[in-house]
Amino acid sequence: MPFTSRTHTGSFAFDADGSHLAVSVEGMQVRIWDVDREQQLKDIAHGVSGHLVGFGPGGTVVTHDDLKGRVRIHRLTRGSIDAPLTVPVQGGDSAMGSLHGDRLTVDSYFVSQTFSLDPDTQFRTLCAAAGRDYTPAERKLLPDGTPSEPPCT
Repeated sequence: MPFTSRTHTGSFAFDADGSHLAVSVEGMQVRIWDVDREQQLKDIAHGVSGHLVGFGPGGTVVTHDDLKGRVRIHRLTRGSIDAPLTVPVQGGDSAMGSLHGDRLTVDSYFVSQTFSLDPDTQFRTLCAAAGRDYTPAERKLLPDGTPSEPPCT
């Protein structure tokens, strides 16, 4: 991957099959590469920023922006990066994120939060918390792969 001696790199991670490499560059930017093609992914209009946590399930890259108190889940599709799903988290600049399978944990001095990145688990959890069917506006926020039937019937 074309980095110079002036490029400040941090953490890096390969996806499960080794076809993509994510590299933390210049502190808060993450570059994602197609390893086989030796090319950086093209459509980064939405940007991938924050501290690199790693690759999640289903072709996702997870970043954590402790200054803005959020985790972002970026989905890789056909050589590009989709707009991220943003999850607010607590902990401020003391927070750190880690991935274990489809479970994302954000730990800080004050709180430990664990999220499932599996769409089916998210769906069941949200349904149980809401105790009702989703509104059309809420449905627009659900990740791809979420079942189309009403959640709470």
